[in-house]
Amino acid sequence: EQIGSRALKIFENSLRINDDASLRGLVTRALLYSEAGQALLMMLSIGVDAVHGLAMVGVLKGALRVVIQLLNSTGEDLSVIEDALGSQMVDRPVSAGTLQVIADKVHIVSIISSYIHYRHDPELSVLSTRLLRRLCKASPMSLYGCLGPNKAAGSIRDAYVSRLAARTEDVDLKVEILELLTVAVETQPGLTELFLDLVSPDKAKSREKSSALHFELGRNSCLAPTLGIVNSQSKFVPHELLSAALKFLASLWTNRKDAALSTIRKRESIWTDIMGPLLAGLPDETSEITGNHCSVAANAMQIIAMECFYVARGEMDGALKKLLKEFETKGNFETWTEALKVESVGDDVSDQVRLKLLKSWRTFLLVASDNDPDVFGLTSAASRKAILKTVLEAICSHMTSSVSNYTVAATTELCFIYSALLS
Repeated sequence: EQIGSRALKIFENSLRINDDASLRGLVTRALLYSEAGQALLMMLSIGVDAVHGLAMVGVLKGALRVVIQLLNSTGEDLSVIEDALGSQMVDRPVSAGTLQVIADKVHIVSIISSYIHYRHDPELSVLSTRLLRRLCKASPMSLYGCLGPNKAAGSIRDAYVSRLAARTEDVDLKVEILELLTVAVETQPGLTELFLDLVSPDKAKSREKSSALHFELGRNSCLAPTLGIVNSQSKFVPHELLSAALKFLASLWTNRKDAALSTIRKRESIWTDIMGPLLAGLPDETSEITGNHCSVAANAMQIIAMECFYVARGEMDGALKKLLKEFETKGNFETWTEALKVESVGDDVSDQVRLKLLKSWRTFLLVASDNDPDVFGLTSAASRKAILKTVLEAICSHMTSSVSNYTVAATTELCFIYSALLS
């Protein structure tokens, strides 16, 4: 175990080297496109029941980190590891401390997902969840089908939802679970349905004349803890966790998961919860605009914009109409437009977050300018003139700053906003 752990550490450090591309490429090709990568998969297939001791946990975490790094560096050709992760079946250990195996086999993805049951080291669960998220993006296979029978898949789902709902759980794990669900909504319909756990209406409700969808949250639905995170009454919710929860909800709107949306809209305070970060405005410190505050606001804007775009005029929720009117009367259109003036700080991550906010604000403004004037109040010449002036000042600010990828992308978005509002 110690030898394996140190060897994995060498591989991990080699894959991180930026100065020596030849060494990094050699290690990558050897592990991805040769049988050497099978040793990594053998480590991952130990199974949660056979994990005992810190040394074995260290080996598992090292193997997961190396596999994730390898998958992030793959090209167009299908590698041996990717092929094995998509098709390999392994024997399942009966319990820890024994070498006995049962006759049937399970998919290796099922073994990787089982590490969510390991509670002594949250990082192991974080890494295994991150690998599953990477597989959702890269592999065309159904992860739901890889989890095994419905009972086994339900057990994995219950463990994930339980840890997402736990108040004392590691924040990084909660964020990673929500990131997995966000990607799954786009690429894994079976897995999404499993985690949403929507219960069909009873026969009495199904006879209702209304054409609206009627669903309720199941006992193990991931939506219950997610809505608990975005609840405006919740205290001390980290911004990165709130951002991840809103991003997951935004993915449901983006991918038109109408059954899930019908249950979300039934929540009494849902629009207060989502509009809360937007009504709060910007932080006092300009430096904070580049952090998670931006990401939270961007995801909230996406949800509101898509809700207003999809819902027919005259059918919008009354509570949302009231909050949007409050948003306009408090001058939040001008406040958030002012944030566009902030120049690049030279940090790629912060710049990407602020660019995401800019794109979300663009969508929000375009929907607002074309929607019912009684809702957004953006049809008045004074409001448009004030926003146009601020956008033009932001364009001039970016044009006179040093050239970077961010300034080019931001200026392009601002010009699009300016021309759209003029029309």
